[in-house]
This record gives sequence, structure tokens and C-alpha cells, in this order.
Amino acid sequence: MKDKVDLKADKVDLKAVRRSSRFRVPITRPVKIGLKEGTLVDVSSANAFVTHSGALKVQSEVTMTFDYNGRKFTGRLRVGSCGVVGRQSASGDTLYASRLYFTDLPEESQRIIEDILTTTG
Repeated sequence: MKDKVDLKADKVDLKAVRRSSRFRVPITRPVKIGLKEGTLVDVSSANAFVTHSGALKVQSEVTMTFDYNGRKFTGRLRVGSCGVVGRQSASGDTLYASRLYFTDLPEESQRIIEDILTTTG
């Protein structure tokens, strides 16, 4: 009779957290992306993930602003991806999600990102 093989032995625990030199901090904060209203969903040292109304053109540059503890974040970001994720509950409008990569951040905005990563993370 053949020995039983444990098929689960080589499986990765799906609850495991990915480890890397960059980590992502979940945060919910209203933002403006150009003239569009949005919500910051998470942020890392390199990029931000936001939901918003209206599509953004991939590879275009946008300006994002938001308030954080009485300080104003302003920065230029490149749109890495943009896709439909559903409908906004209040208005029924199409809801988009985009990964935005930091391209030009003033010193104060860099400090705000560092503060978010160290105090929330």
C-alpha cells in the first residue's frame, strides 16, 4: 500500500503577510485628484491607492491634495493603473480605483507620508 501524501504541506498560509522593504498602510482620508473627489485607501513610500469618480488616463500625471493633522499634502503623481470597482453608494455613479506613483513631492508632503507610515503602520 502506498504512503499517504500530505497535499497541504507545501501550501502557503493565505493569512500570511507579505514582507518587503516597503509596506503599505491602510488609511481612509478624503482627497482631491485634480478636480475629482476621492478617498485615499492606502499609502506606501512609493505610491497611493485611491478610489474616485471619473476615469484617469494611465501614465498621465495628476495632482493630489489632502489634509493630514492640520497639514496639507500636495504632490504630483503618475497614474499606474485605473479600473472600475463598482458604483458609489450615494449617487450610483461609477467608482474607479487607481494606483498612483509619487513623482514630485515637496519636502512637507514627503514628511506627511513618513508620518503616516510611522504613526499608522
